[in-house]
Amino acid sequence: MRQLELNLIPRTEHKREAAPWKYRFTKDSLVEEFEGRRLVYGLWELLFGCWIVDPVTQQSREIIPTWRPLNENGIWRDQREIRAHVSHSQRTALSSRWRYAANAAFAGYFANIPQWLRLLAAPFEHYQWLALDLIWQDHRFSRFLDDELFNEREQFVFSCCVLADAAEQSRAWRHEFAGALMTEKRAALLDKLSGLPCSKATMRAIYKLGPTPCSKKVYQGLINFVNDHPISKVLRHANLIPPGVINVLEQLPRELLQTNIVNILLKDLDFVASNAENKETKLEVSVDNLAGLFAMAPPKLKTAIANSFRQVRDLDQLFSYMDRWENRLIEAIRFPPPPVPSVANLVPLSSAAAMREEARQMQNCLASLIPYVLQERAYFFHWDDTVPATVMLENTPGCGWSFYRALGVGNEPILQKTENSLRSLISESARSGYGCRVGQIAR
Repeated sequence: MRQLELNLIPRTEHKREAAPWKYRFTKDSLVEEFEGRRLVYGLWELLFGCWIVDPVTQQSREIIPTWRPLNENGIWRDQREIRAHVSHSQRTALSSRWRYAANAAFAGYFANIPQWLRLLAAPFEHYQWLALDLIWQDHRFSRFLDDELFNEREQFVFSCCVLADAAEQSRAWRHEFAGALMTEKRAALLDKLSGLPCSKATMRAIYKLGPTPCSKKVYQGLINFVNDHPISKVLRHANLIPPGVINVLEQLPRELLQTNIVNILLKDLDFVASNAENKETKLEVSVDNLAGLFAMAPPKLKTAIANSFRQVRDLDQLFSYMDRWENRLIEAIRFPPPPVPSVANLVPLSSAAAMREEARQMQNCLASLIPYVLQERAYFFHWDDTVPATVMLENTPGCGWSFYRALGVGNEPILQKTENSLRSLISESARSGYGCRVGQIAR
C-alpha cells in the first residue's frame, strides 16, 4: 500500500501568488522571513536565541521575543492565535497557507526543546522566551526553577526579571543574572535590581502575588508599601495579595489607606478571577476620581472623608461611600473657567449642572467625566448648531490645552469637515485670546 503525502496546503490556495513569507531550517537555525523582515531562531542543541537580521546589510542584533509561544502545558500555541495583535495589513497576509507553514515550522523548532523544560517556562507568559534563554544559559537553572515553582516561590524569579528589564539586557549579562538568581541572597539581589530597600518581609510579601508575572509598577508599589507604610502589617499577614489591589492602593490618598479598606480589598478574591475585570476597572476609575478630587478638597472635608471611611465594612459599601463623597466634592470644589476664550455657538459647560444637562440632551456619559474637569484634565463645550455636538479639549503635560474630540447625539461621529474646522477654530481662539467669527465653522 502506498502512503499518500501529507499536504497541509488547501487545494484552493495552490494557484495563488508567491507568499510574502517563508520558513526554512538551516543546519543551526529556523529562519522566518516576513514582509521584508528576517528573524533567525537558533536551535536549542546549538545556540538558542533569536536575532533580527537586516536582509540588505546582513547585520544582526539579538532580541528576546515577548510573544507567548507556549500554552500552560508547555505545548506550542497556534501561530494565528499568537499573532492576533498584528496590524490590519499583516492580518490580511496571514492566510491559512501561512498558518500551516508557521505552525509546522515552530512545532519542529520547539519539539527539539525537552518537554519538561518547556513546562518550566510556561508560567512566565510573555517572558517565556526569557525563561528558556536563562535555562539554556546555565544548565543548573532548570533544577533551580523547578524547585521555585514547586515551593510556590516563582515570584522571586518573576520580580527579578521584570525589575531588571532582563529581556533588554545582553547575552553576557543574562548569563551572570541566571547565576545570581541561584546564588545571591534574595533580598540583597532584589534590592540591587529594584533600587529600593528590600528585606525578608519584602520577599514574603512578593511570594503572595500569585502564579503569574506582574508589572514593574506592581512590584515597586508592593516594595514601597512593605518598606514604609502603616498598612505593611496587613500585607504581611495576608495569605494572597492580588496584583490589582496594589494598583488601587497606590491610587488612594494616604489618609484613606486604612486597615479596614486594605482588608476589604485583600479579601475580595474576585480580583484574581477571570470574570472580575469589570469590577476591578470600575474600582480603579472610582478611586482615580476620588483621589484627584480629594487632593483639591479643603482640610476639614478631607478629615470628614477619612473618618467616614473607617466605617466601611465591605466592597459594596466602599463603592457607595466613594460615589457619595465624589458627588459631595463635585459640589464643594469650584468649577474651573474655560481654558480658551468664548466663541459664538461654542458654549462652555462651566458647571456640574451644565455637564449633567449636556449628558441628558446629547445622550452621552459626560456626567461621569466631571471629576476630570475639576482636576483640569479635560474641558467640555456644547456646539450649538444645526447638528449639535459635544466638544472635548484635553490638557496634556508639556502641550497644554488642545482639541481632542467632537461627537454628536449618542456619541455619533460628526462630519470630518466640521471637526477639522472646530479644531482650527479652537486652536486660533487659544492663540489669539479672543473669539472668532461663526462663519469660520464649516456646516
